[in-house]
Amino acid sequence: MTRATGIQIAGDLLRLACLERTSAGYRLCALYESRLVAPVLPNWPVQPRVRHCISEGLRQAFAQVEEVTGTVVLSLGGGFFHLQKTPLEQASPDDRQEHMTWEAAQTLIDPVDRYAVNYLTVGRTAFWIAIRKEIIEFCSELLSSLLVRKYRLETEPIGLFYACLLAKGRAGSNAVVMVGNPWFYFAATESGNLVSAEAACLQNTGLVDGLPPENSHKRSRLDETNVILRRWLDGRRQSGRNRPGFDRILLCGEETKIATLSQRLEAAEGPGFETLLPFSNCTTDTLRESHRRFLVNQSAFSVAAGLAFTNIAKEQL
Repeated sequence: MTRATGIQIAGDLLRLACLERTSAGYRLCALYESRLVAPVLPNWPVQPRVRHCISEGLRQAFAQVEEVTGTVVLSLGGGFFHLQKTPLEQASPDDRQEHMTWEAAQTLIDPVDRYAVNYLTVGRTAFWIAIRKEIIEFCSELLSSLLVRKYRLETEPIGLFYACLLAKGRAGSNAVVMVGNPWFYFAATESGNLVSAEAACLQNTGLVDGLPPENSHKRSRLDETNVILRRWLDGRRQSGRNRPGFDRILLCGEETKIATLSQRLEAAEGPGFETLLPFSNCTTDTLRESHRRFLVNQSAFSVAAGLAFTNIAKEQL
C-alpha cells in the first residue's frame, strides 16, 4: 500500500488530493480546497509574511487528511519554475546532469548556480526543470516545521501529464490543458510518454497603479485564452511527424471556465474537446462527506491529483 498527497498552490487557492494505491486499484483518500489570506506570487521575497501565509494554508489542509499523508508533492505556480525540452544523447548520469545544467545556463537570465536543475528523461529527449534554491530551501524548512518528512517540489505541466495517465491510461495521443489565471499549463502524451510540457502566461493581466493596462479593452481575457490555446495546439500538431492531431484534447480547470472555452474552440475548430476527470478510475466510496462536495469540480484538482500520482505510479510506469 502506497500513499501520496499532491498540493497545488495557485495564487490564493490551495488544492489538495491524497491518493492511495491498494491491491484493488487507486483510492481517493482526501480532497480539499481553501483560499489563502493572500496570493503566493513569484515576485514575493521569501519573508515571514509568505511563510505565515503558506504555513497556515498547509496546516489547515493537512488537518483534513485524517490518515498519514505519505510523500507530499508540492507545486507553487508558473512563475516559480523554468521547464524546457531538449535532445538527450546517451551518456552517464553525471554527464547527463552536466548537460542539463549547461542547457539551463543557456536559457536562464540569472546565474545557473542559483538554481537546482533536475530533469525527466523520455527516450532520446529530456525535460529539464530549474527552481531557485531559495524557494527549495524555503519550502523544505516550511514542510519540515509541519512535520512532513517526505516531500519534493514539482511543476504543474508534469502534474498534468500524470493526471492524464491516472484518468486515461497510456493509450493514444492526448493534449492536456489546465485553464488558469493567469497561467496556462500544457502537456502532450503519446502512448503514455510525455512529448510536450509547457507553461504560458496570459498577456495584459498585470495592474498598473491598481488599474488594468490601457490596452486591455482591445482583447478580452477569454480572447487571449483562445489565442494561446490554439497557438499551442497548432504548434504541437505541426511538430508531430506521424500524427496530425490528437485522439483527445482534455481541458482542466474550473467547470464554468472550461465549458465556455470549449464552446468557443469547438465553434472555431470543430468538436473533440472534453473535460479531464482525474478521479474517474479511483475509488471514492470512503471519501469523507465534507470532501465529497469537491468532486463536483474535480477537474480543477487535476494538477493536485497528478502530483500525488507522480509518486505512487513510478513503480508501474
